[in-house]
Amino acid sequence: MTNNEEPCFPRGRPKPTEDKGVSKKERTRDNEEKDYLFGKKNERKEKPSLKKGPSDHSDEKPVVVAEEDDLPVTLKAKNVEYLSYKKIQPGALVLGQVRSTEEFELTVSLPFSMIGVVKAPNVLTAYTAALTEELNSAGTIKSKSLNDIFYVGQSLVCKVMNVIPQKCFIQLTVDPKEVNENLAKSNLKKGMVINGCVTSEEDHGYVVDVGMSSTKAFLSKKAMDSEKDESFGQWSNVRCVILDVKSNGSIIQLSNDCRKVNKSMDEKDMIVEHLQPGCLVKCSLVKAVEGQGEIVKFGELQGSIALSSLSDKQEKEEDEKEEEEKSKEEKSKESGPKSKKRKKKQQRKDIFSDNRRVACISYVSNEKLICLTDKCTVWNENKRFEHLQKLRVDYPKMKVLNKVKVTARIKGIGIMVELEKGISGVCLMRNLFDKQDQLNEEKFKVGNFVQARVLDNMTLDGAVDVGCKKSILIATVLSFEDLQAGDKVQTKILAVNPNGLQVLLGSKQDGEFRSNGSVRGFVPSLHLSDIILKQPAKFFNESDIITCRVLSVDAAQRKLRLTHKPTLVKLKQPDVISDFHQLKVGAIVQTYIAAIIDAGCIMKMFDQVRGLVTRKDIESDMTTNMEKDYYVGQVIKCRVVSCDPDAEKLILSFRLKPTANSTNGKTAAQKLEPQIVEVKVVGKEEESLKVEILNVVGAGKLVGDMSMMHLSDDPSDAEAKYNKIEIGQTLSGCALITTRPLKVSMKQSLVDFITNSEQTLTVSEFVADRLLPGYVANVAEYGVFVRFVGGVTALCPKSMLTDRYVKSTGGLFEIDQSVTARVKENNEQTNKLVVSLRPSECHVETKEESESKEKIEEYMTSQEAIRAEWKISVGDVLVLKRKEEAEEEAAMMECSLVNDHPNADKMEISLIKTATPPTTNADGNIEAVVFDVQPNSDTCKVLVSSAPLVVAAYKSKKKMPKFAPSSIRCEGVVLSRDDVATCCYITEVVHQKSLSGKIVVFLHQANKNAASTSDEKVSFFLLKTGPQNRYLLGRDSKEEAQRVVMKNATNGNNLLLTAGRRVHPREVEVGTQVTGKVKSVRHTHVILHMSSLPLTKKGKPVMGRIHFSQTDISHFNDGDFPLRKMKAGEEMTCRVIGHRTIKSHTFLDVTRNDAVNVMLELSMLPADSTNEEMSLRKRHPIGSIVKACVRDNLKSNSKDPRDVARFAVEVSPNVEAFVSLLTANTKKVIKGDRSDVRPGMLMKCYVADHPGKNRLTLVREGAVISDVGSGYEIKNSCELNGKVCEIVNDGLLVKCPFGSKGKLNITDLSDEFTDNPLEQYITKNSYIRCRVLDCSSLDRMILTMRCGGDNIRDPVVCDVTQLKSGQKIRGFVKTFSKMGIFVVLSREVTGRVTFKNASKYYINDDNRQRAAEVFKPGKLLLCCVLSVKDGKVDLSLLEKDTGSEDNLPEEWALPMRNKPAGEKRKNSTKSAEAKKRKRSEKESGESMEAVLEELENTSTNKPSKIIEFSKRTDTEEDNEVIGFNWNKEEDKMEVTDDEDNNDEDDNNEAAAKKRKLNKKKEAELQKESKEQDIRAIEDRLAKESEDFEPKTADEWKRKIVANPHDSELWIKFMTFHVYSTEFDQARAVAEEALKTIEFGMVEERLNVWIAMINMEIMYGENDETVDTMIERALKHNDQLKVYNHLITIYIKRNEHEKAEELHKKVAKKFRLNEQVWTAYIRYLTEQNRFDDAHDILKRSLQSINQKSHIRFMSLFARLCLASSSETMRGVNIFEKILNEFPKRGDVWSQYLQALESNDLIEETRKAFERIIETPMSSKKSKSFFKRYLAFEEKHGTQAALKQKSLEYIARFGKQEED
Repeated sequence: MTNNEEPCFPRGRPKPTEDKGVSKKERTRDNEEKDYLFGKKNERKEKPSLKKGPSDHSDEKPVVVAEEDDLPVTLKAKNVEYLSYKKIQPGALVLGQVRSTEEFELTVSLPFSMIGVVKAPNVLTAYTAALTEELNSAGTIKSKSLNDIFYVGQSLVCKVMNVIPQKCFIQLTVDPKEVNENLAKSNLKKGMVINGCVTSEEDHGYVVDVGMSSTKAFLSKKAMDSEKDESFGQWSNVRCVILDVKSNGSIIQLSNDCRKVNKSMDEKDMIVEHLQPGCLVKCSLVKAVEGQGEIVKFGELQGSIALSSLSDKQEKEEDEKEEEEKSKEEKSKESGPKSKKRKKKQQRKDIFSDNRRVACISYVSNEKLICLTDKCTVWNENKRFEHLQKLRVDYPKMKVLNKVKVTARIKGIGIMVELEKGISGVCLMRNLFDKQDQLNEEKFKVGNFVQARVLDNMTLDGAVDVGCKKSILIATVLSFEDLQAGDKVQTKILAVNPNGLQVLLGSKQDGEFRSNGSVRGFVPSLHLSDIILKQPAKFFNESDIITCRVLSVDAAQRKLRLTHKPTLVKLKQPDVISDFHQLKVGAIVQTYIAAIIDAGCIMKMFDQVRGLVTRKDIESDMTTNMEKDYYVGQVIKCRVVSCDPDAEKLILSFRLKPTANSTNGKTAAQKLEPQIVEVKVVGKEEESLKVEILNVVGAGKLVGDMSMMHLSDDPSDAEAKYNKIEIGQTLSGCALITTRPLKVSMKQSLVDFITNSEQTLTVSEFVADRLLPGYVANVAEYGVFVRFVGGVTALCPKSMLTDRYVKSTGGLFEIDQSVTARVKENNEQTNKLVVSLRPSECHVETKEESESKEKIEEYMTSQEAIRAEWKISVGDVLVLKRKEEAEEEAAMMECSLVNDHPNADKMEISLIKTATPPTTNADGNIEAVVFDVQPNSDTCKVLVSSAPLVVAAYKSKKKMPKFAPSSIRCEGVVLSRDDVATCCYITEVVHQKSLSGKIVVFLHQANKNAASTSDEKVSFFLLKTGPQNRYLLGRDSKEEAQRVVMKNATNGNNLLLTAGRRVHPREVEVGTQVTGKVKSVRHTHVILHMSSLPLTKKGKPVMGRIHFSQTDISHFNDGDFPLRKMKAGEEMTCRVIGHRTIKSHTFLDVTRNDAVNVMLELSMLPADSTNEEMSLRKRHPIGSIVKACVRDNLKSNSKDPRDVARFAVEVSPNVEAFVSLLTANTKKVIKGDRSDVRPGMLMKCYVADHPGKNRLTLVREGAVISDVGSGYEIKNSCELNGKVCEIVNDGLLVKCPFGSKGKLNITDLSDEFTDNPLEQYITKNSYIRCRVLDCSSLDRMILTMRCGGDNIRDPVVCDVTQLKSGQKIRGFVKTFSKMGIFVVLSREVTGRVTFKNASKYYINDDNRQRAAEVFKPGKLLLCCVLSVKDGKVDLSLLEKDTGSEDNLPEEWALPMRNKPAGEKRKNSTKSAEAKKRKRSEKESGESMEAVLEELENTSTNKPSKIIEFSKRTDTEEDNEVIGFNWNKEEDKMEVTDDEDNNDEDDNNEAAAKKRKLNKKKEAELQKESKEQDIRAIEDRLAKESEDFEPKTADEWKRKIVANPHDSELWIKFMTFHVYSTEFDQARAVAEEALKTIEFGMVEERLNVWIAMINMEIMYGENDETVDTMIERALKHNDQLKVYNHLITIYIKRNEHEKAEELHKKVAKKFRLNEQVWTAYIRYLTEQNRFDDAHDILKRSLQSINQKSHIRFMSLFARLCLASSSETMRGVNIFEKILNEFPKRGDVWSQYLQALESNDLIEETRKAFERIIETPMSSKKSKSFFKRYLAFEEKHGTQAALKQKSLEYIARFGKQEED
């Protein structure tokens, strides 16, 4: 039987083959290898037949290789993929293997020797939340670390989050929410493998989070893998198989049994979205790619297996044996004989089984790229651990392998080597050879042996990562993990910069430095040498090789810091300290200074080992200064004093040998206790004294410090004493308060405490609520540190500094300030000592205060007794009636009770009369309140008051509010006074409004200065409430004032205030001299904190303000900054001149909008230099010069359209003003640069007006320059600034200062005319400097910018009499109309050029539009004066008159006026034909001209233009010519003799026809003729009305009525108002137009909207009005059209930023519209931004239809070719398109046209040669060949043309003959 015959299957046993010595498996393997390596690619393999031949082996599986074309594959793999850091994509799923674990980070091995990182937040959302909560609670972390959750070698399914190829960094996540993102609830099926994370443990299993919010997963303990029970728990990552799906995927049951998980997936419904790495599939071979790997098929999908992921033959055999053994075990377990049907089914299954093998998916990308591996060590956990253990033992990292065999070469990847049987290795291209070496291909030929070194043995594929290049073989360091702190390494300098050196680690061998390039480090500038090098570039060069030592290494962050200090590099290895446990007390170590702080020097060694050398140890000898004698980076040997390795605390000393003082205990100074001593001043420094302590037994010579603040408790006294003390002076009565350091004080509070105390104050004596004197040691943001006698320091938190809330501690206390503190907390275990400085808690009562307190208690007791005896008390409301015998003029009125009272007979009631009448009820009785009760022996005198405020307060029966003593200041009125007390009632109160009307009692014994007169107004503080809360006890504010103001200085104004006192700023009187520190310097004033005044009620310092005008500014000039030299912290003495109220932002406006703060208005000028009492007009009269300071930058937010941008300035504290740009004399501002006027700058200005109260209008000096008059008024010939507000044809409309307006003619812009001079003023914000010629009307001034002079090229023409015939003069085109060209010669003279004298060519209706483009308004023309008659000037532009070329170009080929005779005859023939056509059109009726003539004769009102009957072209100007009054005869010149003759002929023919008709028909014709005449007259009149140009608003309205839906008329009406600067009227016209024009006329309405937008952009108030108008337009129109118009407007105005922003917005909103992208690309190319245009092209191709891609790319290519700098880009794009679509004739045509139009002749010729050789249809080829011939005829030579013509004939000659 031949090999080609199909084998058959006999019934018996198969016969053995001839090769008996070869086993079945070897034969199968050989066949497979033959088919795999040597089989043809397109050869089809025959499928096995159902019959079996005798030569076949039933045990062997036939080899079947599926062909790619025969498979119904939905996703085909084109080639074998090898992943790398550049190819791996974010969002892809990849299989990983844990290689190392840390507390919060995992390192994972990925396919193809890559490494990724998984951080703790990317494990699980719930795990991240648990960690965050524990960290925020500041407690210990109880959750498991990643070391407890994961284990080395564990297989994980990861998702790529971020890739940085340059750093070889891949960030991964294993969060099920991210990994299972593509899975849906409906896709969950039984048998599917899914990844999850255990969230909690239950009784019967575990709850698993699978990343799907609507799906709950449960892993039963019965379904768990028994081998994983120990390592299983919360947060564990698991791979499970779904056992059951319930409730449509809402509940699933899982199992993590390896036997179930490692089953291959079902091929049914297998799609890419459901594939996950780690899943097993059965695949078949599709194609074997030599030297790359295999492409396999599984289901309807394809993937690739790289060569490094393929298992070898031995592994395949072992896998097959295991599968056979498993199948046998399963068969043996089955009970009972099989049925025949089942046996047949099994046989059929064996017969049809193919060569499919199991593979594991390792990578799935978003682009559906699938990579697999068939190595069982990847998915079989037991084999994986065995394999890893073998590699770890046999092939450790850094091991050198002398001989490894090269088994394969992978193109572009590297080589495969065999280490031993079953173990392979991979050497990637980057590790194959060094850059300086060349690749020796013979060395790495398959079968050769090479030397290699193990780089990594923890790869996912199981292959060892090796390196063969020389730098790796000789290297001592290969990665950051191989380095440790203190290692000595060799490096090569890569770069030298001021911060240090960038180096590359390697090794030097045979004089050559070699490095693998993977480890780089940094040598800081501090570690370049033992000394600090200021210029490292002088000592180090690039490529130098230096030896360094590792300071610290962070392998995770790939950071390495080295040192090149010779002292540290030359250390022996035992002397290198990199761990605290290496240190021993007394050891000498080498260190360097890392930092110098107040406590001492921080010394550092290797690997973050650091210690402290205290300042005491450094400066103990009194000769060493730490800051001067030591520097950072200095290398010093130190001695270890103490070391705590666990706490990482280290104390060092510069003394290498211990001193006697350090061993024998405390020094003499330390043995001293606080005591009263006598000192001698030995030195005087700034704000401190050096003193020597005298008469201390056994102490020797002791020198200490005494700061200036320690001279007295009062800071002002301390400064005075400091100035009086001299060196050598002896001071007695001093207190030695601290010994470490030695400090002395003369504060009386500390001296008294030491004198009265019996023992030294220790920490244990700080009992709660004890009051102790001290001083401020330090002020921090969170509180104040208070130091007491003995050196004990306590903290006063910010909340305990004052009775009210304070935002900051700044300004409240000063260093060494005396305070009294109350102990709040003393925790000796934590050494926490807290005190309070609240005035309410720390106030110490004086003897007077205690006595007054006793008197108050006695008074309250007596009042209680009176109330109990007489049944009446203060605050009772009584109803009284007047006694008849009472005198009306007396101060008191005797009254009696109306109601019953037990003691009514014994009470004498007296009513105190007040200014207000008494309060009476309905019965006429008096209602009064008791305010004093004076009992006698038998009677009781009761004093009452009927003041309405008092009666209302006590009738309401409101409870008395709670308040702190002396916290509420009130105003009141005195009711009465006696020897015991004074009574009054409250009229005004600041905070507690409910206290108004309450009675207050002053005891004279407690208040020495109580009021003595009734009805006198007094101010007082409330102390407490009286019995039953019916009245209050108060303290007079005069007494408080005496307690605060203790004494006056020499000038009588300085205040000395006691501590704890709180004042209100308004209590500081005007004229008081105060001292303060500068808090901040503003533009126009300085903010101060008053240091000489107590704090406010809120516990804050009193604030003050010094305005710049209240300083000496006499020596400052214009442009100076008067407050620039003042700095924060500077002390100033000034005088109070007033109080300023500012709004407080403490409260919201909703809750309290009337909250204000009060600050002092201060002055540094003498009292007689201020004139605040004078009125504003007297202080600053009009015309006076003042100095103002700029407050704010330029502002233009005013809603007044007449206003311009202006600067806000201040003249005095209450006078502000504005200086506009028009009145600011600075060239930079006029040019648009506003930096010349800055906030804080001084200006000298004239006062021009007083617009309101405290407001001035100022003009800066030099802004208005006038020869006659002052510098603040507009006069003739004065110079001033102006703002261009509108551009007209003949000049500019200018806005001038003080609301004036003027016009600048186009001829007055310069002494020498230039073409189109108005273009430079295209923006409305242009500012100019001009001169006034006539200011008789401030609204219509005449301006000029001419400088004047003798030699002027274009002089001013003041009158037509200055012009002469034949004179040549230059002028500007004003208008171009059917009447001619009007030229402006000056502001007074305008001339006309008729079309006859304008050019040698005819200008008629056909070419008038083109001529108008030449004669645009503003064009400069050279004219010749023809005649001057009756004030009219006729000009000529002809070449014969001016001597210059004709203005119309010859290229237009226009008809000339002087034609040959032949042409005249042709024209006459044409005119005859035209006459015939006119006769045929007019069949009946009289001539229209006759009718019009009759109408003109009969009409009384003859219009001036009634005879002109001609159609207007679009180019005619509608503007009325100003300054000319042409007569009617000249207006009628357009009617020619030829037309009259034609009309006569027409009339004769019509008369002849009428005679031939009968009478009836003649009558009908006459009637019809009349109707036609009337219709013609109406049309003629309508046409005349269209030509009529209105001059008033009423005329415009009448004209619009005839055609109300014409947008052009409405827009002209708007222009009429805009020309008159009536912008509001123009807006009203636009709104009326939108109401009038019908909604169906979309284009007409859109024109109006665009006109409104354009007007707002040019003349709008601000950007808000423009935005509002655009929003309205977008709502009512097609948005795309509106956007396109807006873009066009912005481009014309050169506002490209807004245009580009709109382009982006439109492209985003209308991304499917091709025109939008085309416009955007064209705009960018016009701006020469081709790179941006290319990016936009890419974006557009993602949005538009695919059919338009080629057209868009061709468009961009043409635009690139049109630019000289982007020619190659355009050529490349065209070439790319034509390479892909070579038969696209349209693209070829565009390419050729673009090349030829850009004069690329050679490129065009080459393109033609290519296209004629391209196979196309004969029609296209013929067309391009013809174009080629035409091209050669134009640009080529005759020889080339002849050759191409012959080729054309030879190629297409036969086709043309046919």
